[in-house]
Amino acid sequence: MDKKKVCSVCVKEVSSSNWRKHLKSKRHQDQVRRQTDRQLHCWICDVVVDRNDWLDHLNSSSHNRNTKILRDNLLKKDKGVSSARTNKRKFETHYFETDQYIVEKSEEALEGCFLTLRVTPKREIGSVLVIKEELPQLMEEKLQKILEEKLGLKLQLVLR
Repeated sequence: MDKKKVCSVCVKEVSSSNWRKHLKSKRHQDQVRRQTDRQLHCWICDVVVDRNDWLDHLNSSSHNRNTKILRDNLLKKDKGVSSARTNKRKFETHYFETDQYIVEKSEEALEGCFLTLRVTPKREIGSVLVIKEELPQLMEEKLQKILEEKLGLKLQLVLR
């Protein structure tokens, strides 16, 4: 005698030998489709709720408790995070200075693979193009040494 399984979707007994055939049947597939259409997922509680019970779930004490916990956690995170940027580089060391520019060096990156320099003109400049033209002449010797030691260089150009 064949063992029988109960299909919880169709609420019907099906023989084990026909189980795969039943799962592929049109009737079973329609029942599954109807059942999933009736269900909603509450992401706050992480539960699947039948559409008929949705309003009851939203008013339930467990949903209200989970909503309060979520709201409190979001408020704590908002208060703890400042809107000010905290990872600004500090340019303290004068790397070198010419009669037209001040070049400052920052602390090295965590990986130590590149150096960050800030180039500040002593006189007022209307465009970055001026600095772009003068920069290779200004730093030719320094750039050779830097690129022998480091993998890269970051420049911050400042207009006054």
